[in-house]
Amino acid sequence: MKSEFKLCAFFMFICTSGFAFSSQKLTIVTETLPPYNFEEYGKVTGINIEATRYLCKLANIECEFKIMPWNRAYRLATSEANVGIVSTSKLPEREDIFHWVGPLAFGKACFFKLRNRTDIQIDDEQDLLNYSVGLGKNLAYEGYFNQLGFTVNQNLFLYNQKFGDLRAFSQGRLDLIVASVNTLPYQIQEGIVDYEQLEPVFPLTYSDTFGNFLALHLDTSKDMVDKLQLAAIELHKSGKLKALIKEFQPKEYANWLEDNLSKSIKETCL
Repeated sequence: MKSEFKLCAFFMFICTSGFAFSSQKLTIVTETLPPYNFEEYGKVTGINIEATRYLCKLANIECEFKIMPWNRAYRLATSEANVGIVSTSKLPEREDIFHWVGPLAFGKACFFKLRNRTDIQIDDEQDLLNYSVGLGKNLAYEGYFNQLGFTVNQNLFLYNQKFGDLRAFSQGRLDLIVASVNTLPYQIQEGIVDYEQLEPVFPLTYSDTFGNFLALHLDTSKDMVDKLQLAAIELHKSGKLKALIKEFQPKEYANWLEDNLSKSIKETCL
């Protein structure tokens, strides 16, 4: 009850503070990774972009959004005050170099095979080593594959583009791909493969990849960080985040998930 009172009091203060315009500003940078962040008709949008806009509005902070390659975005967020990067996994090696706001939207990931590949049988994590997997460079999943014992260019193949593995996968030159239930419809939107050709075979259980956050430069004021984190609580409590996830998920894909994920995988991946 106390925490709810504090949250209400905070937002009452924001709304009645008398400031018509915010004097606090943030630059939010990100990469192209639909449905979380991407550019459409000249506007930066996506589940976590719109979620962050919501946070900025509640916290009365003026936020400017820019999209760029991941490495450049990450450099800016670690070198310039009042810069944040979204959607960012809270990996152990990153934890002490940012202020963290969230969590925002994320989807637990699964391994997928082509449905006609009846030769692929996976019962546990060690079985994964018997098959080849493609992955975009700089994805948070890379640590999981290293930990599990995959070897680059032997059974793990890294691609410069985020979803650059799809063509090789569709042609049978890769056995498996990794996809979040949120990202899968955007991975296959170019028509190289479609939903009906895919079958989820095993959940990715690497806990370090669970969660997307707004990561803020350490010189960002505590006042802004605190306001944004309180706004993040409201993002979840109000149901706004769930509504955004639904808004960016194609209806036909939601139906396919319901029909094709087994109960055990559904409980892990959704």
